[in-house]
Amino acid sequence: EIRLTQDLMSMFIDYQIPSDLLSFNGAQDATLEEKVNRVEEHVQSVMGVIHDSKQGQLHGVGQQAAMNVNQHVAAAGGGFSFGYNTHPGASPYGTPAPPAGSAYGAPTGGLFGGPVAAPPDLLSAAPAPSVFGAAPA
Repeated sequence: EIRLTQDLMSMFIDYQIPSDLLSFNGAQDATLEEKVNRVEEHVQSVMGVIHDSKQGQLHGVGQQAAMNVNQHVAAAGGGFSFGYNTHPGASPYGTPAPPAGSAYGAPTGGLFGGPVAAPPDLLSAAPAPSVFGAAPA
């Protein structure tokens, strides 16, 4: 009965199911057990409809995602290929070969090819002021 109560509350609050769809609608002289069983049947029936609806939505979302991926791959030129180039210095992945003298195609200079600055000497820098008072000596 606790599970039935939780399911009923979920139906009313989460799914906005009207109470007349879940209530007992049989003979008034039925036993309490018959009334509870009938309400449980109604709840299970409505939960089945909700479950089927969710599955349909998930299936639709999955199909839409697959279609989006297919469109993206088609727009990008058909996806991954082993388009080996036969001319000297060409990369098998369609990009130019790395420039001579660089490791793995990394630029030989600093950021955006500019000069490389020496790293700062962190040990000779003055200590930062402490928020807890004077710095220890």
